[in-house]
Amino acid sequence: MSGIVEFLISYLPSITVTVINSIVPIVFGILVKFEKYSPNFEINITLGRTVLLRLASLAVLIGSIIPRITNCDNNKTNSSYVIQYCDACEEDTQCWETYLGQEMYKLCITDFAAVIGVILFYEFPRRLITRYFECGITKILGDMEFEIPKNVLAIVYSQAICWLGAFFCPLIPFMTAVKFIIVFYLKKWSLLYNMVPSARPYKASRSGFFFMVILLVTYLLCFAPVICAMTLMQPSRGCGPFRYLPTMWETIVISFEEWPDFIQNIVKYALSSGFLVPLIILILS
Repeated sequence: MSGIVEFLISYLPSITVTVINSIVPIVFGILVKFEKYSPNFEINITLGRTVLLRLASLAVLIGSIIPRITNCDNNKTNSSYVIQYCDACEEDTQCWETYLGQEMYKLCITDFAAVIGVILFYEFPRRLITRYFECGITKILGDMEFEIPKNVLAIVYSQAICWLGAFFCPLIPFMTAVKFIIVFYLKKWSLLYNMVPSARPYKASRSGFFFMVILLVTYLLCFAPVICAMTLMQPSRGCGPFRYLPTMWETIVISFEEWPDFIQNIVKYALSSGFLVPLIILILS
């Protein structure tokens, strides 16, 4: 029993984030009906709120992890650098890179389990109840409509988890690809069997640009923590390929210094203001 409790506790942050991301958008959908916006603006404002919620939940999760991986005494390390017995951090964060990767794995698995659970234990039973039973509850529930924006945001959120964790857990892109394939066919079955077309016409041409902006912002926000981890945070001294370096970025600097001089000069010129400023002006013009 204690093992099960410890297992649930280890997944508690990911479960909390997933539950919040599932419940609060429903509240947003109810509140926006009282704000009397136009149909198109109502979709956009709901999408914006939901995106901010999901990105904020990821930021809070990372913010709760950072104190655990930065309050370690990295000067306390084993002379032998044995991974499983390193003294770089406390017991459950001995290698903070691995610990962060584990949290991303948990979040990916929890999100996948939530999607499967909603389809099998909410959408399918609700369809059976509304089809074979006639009572006041079934009239209130009604038939479910397939909401394209909501499902697009679910894909963006899964992609954000993949972007955020790919550097620390190399298998998460493969897991995300497999998850997308399974979810696609489950969603297709649920759409054909459990749902009806939306009563509100959806104009993809108007919201397509909005979705692309959301995807770009999500990518940039997920890219920033990875860059900070590479350039600012000290690698674990007891494990990992960067344990002898002050930062992960240092390995790129060392590799760059080993290149031939003419290649170094080309790269330095390409990154100089004398080349980048005219290039940016040319692109913008």
